[in-house]
Amino acid sequence: MAGHDPAYTITADQFRAHLQMLHDKGFHCISPDEYLRHETAGTPLPDKPVMITFDDNHEEQYLMALPLLNRYHFTGTFFIMTVTIGKAGYMSAPELRRLADSGHTVALHTWDHPDVRHISPAAWTQQLDRPRQQLEKITGGPVRHFAYPYGAWDTAAITRLKKKNIATAYQLWGPQSNTDPLYTIRRILVRGNWTPAQLYEQIQKVYPNL
Repeated sequence: MAGHDPAYTITADQFRAHLQMLHDKGFHCISPDEYLRHETAGTPLPDKPVMITFDDNHEEQYLMALPLLNRYHFTGTFFIMTVTIGKAGYMSAPELRRLADSGHTVALHTWDHPDVRHISPAAWTQQLDRPRQQLEKITGGPVRHFAYPYGAWDTAAITRLKKKNIATAYQLWGPQSNTDPLYTIRRILVRGNWTPAQLYEQIQKVYPNL
């Protein structure tokens, strides 16, 4: 993917190697809906479940990552910053629709990526309600899952998401909340310069039961 910072970018070859490792180790991709059903209704998950997520709506996710996901029969979850839709270097509305139609999850990452700990109550209409409506119009389905910009959250943000009927929210850095685990789901920020072995080591570190 474009850029040079290995914390946020990865080459096609490296991404392919990561996916090959997940495939060879017997991981199975799940969606946010599947994880939600497991946590709320006890619906079983496949062995070694993994969720592959992407943020911000960069076009490389469609042009580079999607063909590789399809090659390994993996699905992805794409958290979309809607201010970017249709702009140069970002996915268009038709591309997002094709993602949803082919079994991938299109989810919400606000309008323009603010730290939700510092926005006013009124700003949630611009940052969540309108983007959600836009994505639902594009995909033709409900948008129920959210990723915090910068991975940052607080209890006020969780309260707001609940009132908006968001079902799950994803962070990056800290442990899950004891009271609101579905609104503080931990992700691993995968560095593009990790070897497949390093990625597997990190998965085992954060999720030792896999």
